[in-house]
Amino acid sequence: MTSIARWSEFSGRLSETAVRIVGEAEISTDPDHKPQLLSALLLARTIANHRGVVELVQRHLVVEARILARCCFENMFWIAGLVRDRDAFVNLMLDDEMKSRQSRGKALFADKVTRTALDSDAEAKLRGWLTDAGKRFPDARYLTPKAVAFGTSVASAYHLYSQLSSDAAHPSIEALDRHAPGPEATIDIAPVAKTAELEDTLNLAANAFLGACVGANEMLKTPAGENLSLLADEYNALDRNS
Repeated sequence: MTSIARWSEFSGRLSETAVRIVGEAEISTDPDHKPQLLSALLLARTIANHRGVVELVQRHLVVEARILARCCFENMFWIAGLVRDRDAFVNLMLDDEMKSRQSRGKALFADKVTRTALDSDAEAKLRGWLTDAGKRFPDARYLTPKAVAFGTSVASAYHLYSQLSSDAAHPSIEALDRHAPGPEATIDIAPVAKTAELEDTLNLAANAFLGACVGANEMLKTPAGENLSLLADEYNALDRNS
């Protein structure tokens, strides 16, 4: 069995455990249980993101796979924030959401073409909402992955997230170098993915996925979570042999 096959097989079993954690969680929409609900939602998102990583690796679309692996790390950071700060982090997430909505609303008015397309009723409602939101959330600010990860149990993983940002998610020189002209001086539109990088992508995605599972299960406390310690040992063994 190749290393990619071993990582893919492990990823499948990790995904099965994650699905069980979500399925076994006692989810409540009661405001007092909002951290638990958000943890379950973040884990559900991670399951989907991780599946995308595995499928894209199978198609040798390594950049696209690494972008989704980066999403898995963000999800893990947010879960770690909930584990550490509970309701306080829920409030920070709400502030982030409101800041984003306010910024998008203001951008509509800043763009002349979009603004003229709004009818008077829609414009009045949007301006009213922006005024109300500004009063209700005067100190709303964005959350950043670096700030969220800092001080959590997974803070050391931020450098992995940064690497994925640099070599895949952002149009950096490092990322663009994949397409650089070769000996024939032609730009490579579809560069061939290296086996080592495909393996590394599965490794990184599994790292973040496992961390998200551990954090979410700390909040949700499901029977399925009892399997995570064995999966962590197996991950470490695979990582050592990569």
